[in-house]
Amino acid sequence: MFKTPYITEVNILGTKVPVTVSEWKCNQEEADGLCIDTHIYLKEVYDDYEHFRRCLTHECFHALCEILGCQLDIHMEETLAHCVSLFFTQNQLVTSGET
Repeated sequence: MFKTPYITEVNILGTKVPVTVSEWKCNQEEADGLCIDTHIYLKEVYDDYEHFRRCLTHECFHALCEILGCQLDIHMEETLAHCVSLFFTQNQLVTSGET
C-alpha cells in the first residue's frame, strides 16, 4: 500500500491546479482519482507507488485539457489520459529520472 503524499497543488503550464486528497470524493464517483474543472482529487491510499503516479498523471492530463480549452470527445480524452499515464509510469527513462 502507498499512502498519498501531502500535495496541495501541481503546476501545469504555469497554472496552479489544486489537489485535494479525498477518499470520500473518489469513492462517491467510484474512481481512483478525479479532475473536476481544474481541481484534482486523489485517494488517500493506492496499491503501490506506480498506481499513484499513474492516477496523478491521468488526472493531470484532464486538467491540461481544461487549461488548454481542448474540446475532445469524452472517450478520446479518457483514452489519451490513459495512454499518457501509462507512458510516464512504464517508460524506464522517465521513471528512473535518466535522460
